[in-house]
Amino acid sequence: LPVSFGSVSATISGNVLFVNWQTLKETNVDHFEIEVSADGNAFRKIATVPSNAKDGSSDTPVQYEFTVPLTSLGIMGLSVMLLCISALYPKRKWLMLLVVLAGITGLLYSCSRNDEALGSKNDGIYIRIKEMDKDGGIKYSKTIKAIRL
Repeated sequence: LPVSFGSVSATISGNVLFVNWQTLKETNVDHFEIEVSADGNAFRKIATVPSNAKDGSSDTPVQYEFTVPLTSLGIMGLSVMLLCISALYPKRKWLMLLVVLAGITGLLYSCSRNDEALGSKNDGIYIRIKEMDKDGGIKYSKTIKAIRL
């Protein structure tokens, strides 16, 4: 197996998501993808973290951690979409204005919503880690619910 996952934990403090995990053993690992979900079923990638093991392999435990403000999770997808739209029509000034206005509106809306897109304070946020090995194989960690501090 390319990876043996150890502990996986996630906490929310204020408006910041902290994700920590450990691999017990890694073989030919390229990187990890952190995925989040509001319902524990439909996940989306929020980050890519390279393997900390030398050349992607280790026979000893390796620790990982990742931190992200929850407000930035709502605007990541919007930013990518707006960039793609503006690249398709570079000569249409009215479209660029619309893209800028939509971006500003989306930013203000996502900041006011905080983490609602990923679950209310009662529902929480589900996290899983996806391991991608150098040969294209994948393995998922267990799915956990982030704990609010």
